[in-house]
Amino acid sequence: MKQFFKFLFASCFGTILALMLLFILSWAVIAGIASASDKTVRVSENSVLKLDFKQVIPERTNNI
Repeated sequence: MKQFFKFLFASCFGTILALMLLFILSWAVIAGIASASDKTVRVSENSVLKLDFKQVIPERTNNI
């Protein structure tokens, strides 16, 4: 019976440890993605946006 509780507590401890490790790793990944997207873009005055479309874009379609 003593051996059973030993294995039971070891399994519970391993499960809790694995969940904590998974939580920390997922938090680190989310924080890394969030910090990478915080780049601000500065647009100077009198700047021009140039769009290069690969296909012709019609002004009006036949769908009404």
